[in-house]
Amino acid sequence: MVEADFSGSFTNPLNCKAGDIGIVLPEAYYEEKKNLKGVVYKQLNLNVEINGKKLIHSPRMKEGQALIAAWGKNTDDWNGKQFKVKIVNAFVMGQEKEQVRIEPLVEKAV
Repeated sequence: MVEADFSGSFTNPLNCKAGDIGIVLPEAYYEEKKNLKGVVYKQLNLNVEINGKKLIHSPRMKEGQALIAAWGKNTDDWNGKQFKVKIVNAFVMGQEKEQVRIEPLVEKAV
């Protein structure tokens, strides 16, 4: 039997739930994109695993800053790091939508 899964390859509320614990996988990369005004920018994409499924997560600016604060700027150092999934409401092009955010789990210093 094949289980149908149309939740996509990017993190979203269909394949992630609030409180899920994920792990960062190797090979973060930048993707070149254009905003609505046609301005080119680079989006960081992280390979992650959540609930046994390999996905891609694109951190937003504040989220990325929290990851850097916890783990440093070198994304190679993020490999194997764990995070907690949060589901937030955000306005996208004038419509409220649920989105996935990740929050770094940082080991407390002894």
